[in-house]
Amino acid sequence: MKKRKLTVFVVGMALLLLVSGVVYAAQHDMIMIQVDGRNLETDVAPLIVDGRTLVPIRFIAENFGADVHWVAETRTVDIVSPAKKFAGNFVDRGMYQINATQAMQRANAGTAVVLDVRPPAPRETGYVMNSMYVPLPAIPDRLDEFDSNQTYLVYCVMDINSAYAVAILNMAGINAYVVVGGMDALEEAGAVVTVDDDQDAVTMDIVDTAVAAGSFTTLVAALEAADLVDALRGPGPFTCFAPTDDAFAKLPAGTLASLLEPENKETLQNILLYHVVSGKVMAETVVTLDAAETLQGQSVSIAVIDGSVFVDDAEVIITDIECTNGVIHVIDTVIIPE
Repeated sequence: MKKRKLTVFVVGMALLLLVSGVVYAAQHDMIMIQVDGRNLETDVAPLIVDGRTLVPIRFIAENFGADVHWVAETRTVDIVSPAKKFAGNFVDRGMYQINATQAMQRANAGTAVVLDVRPPAPRETGYVMNSMYVPLPAIPDRLDEFDSNQTYLVYCVMDINSAYAVAILNMAGINAYVVVGGMDALEEAGAVVTVDDDQDAVTMDIVDTAVAAGSFTTLVAALEAADLVDALRGPGPFTCFAPTDDAFAKLPAGTLASLLEPENKETLQNILLYHVVSGKVMAETVVTLDAAETLQGQSVSIAVIDGSVFVDDAEVIITDIECTNGVIHVIDTVIIPE
């Protein structure tokens, strides 16, 4: 793991300006250094130069649990923070971390909560839909908001910041893991990134949401061929298990073309309605069900297997895309009624 290299001056100033809990007080010609209220004696006296208080960096850093080394070849003070050491230990051992694909499987199955610990500014530019939000500095004061029976999958701007959060939560008895790669990795793994999950911000129905997504063009074409567009624009609410274009591409050659023929309209309607359930059923409820009756009349089976949710033989790969008249859960396979 790459170590952050800082010069004496830069790190000294950073500690002076940023580290809370360190108090410097000048009494006549002697400068007292306190770390968390405890006097710290150093063999190198602090100095005041041009109105700035300079303290020996090694003693401050080591009192916070950091490793400090002088690299003569590059004239660099190499400081490894406690969080960096902590992260290095669990990465080396494969502990307290999870990859984004596994994280999304657990989140979609309702067995874990995605936790965003970034500062407010990056949060405003986008975040994983339905993620819990507690900025890193606020975690110690908001531990009562966490469920000790739940697992939290943590992401931040940098994995090292996630490691801080994971350390705090695990020391408080709350199970937590770093999502390696953060939000970018989660998005690549299928997470829906949004700017605002306020219900008032939901402005499109199921059909318009599918059109806007760009990955359901075959589904939209099938709905049009089956004369079901108006039905899914209705008030509902509906829960739609929506196959992607890739899901339709997995059908045997010629199947889709045949279904889109006017004479097979009723068959196509039955297949599409088999993907729709009455009511707005969010992921946290879906995972508690064994089956759900569809608008086609038959029921789909629902199962959680190794952290993934399956509807019949289709895996749910994205959950809880909210619409004005219901919710979409994305599946990777077209499901066919018997």
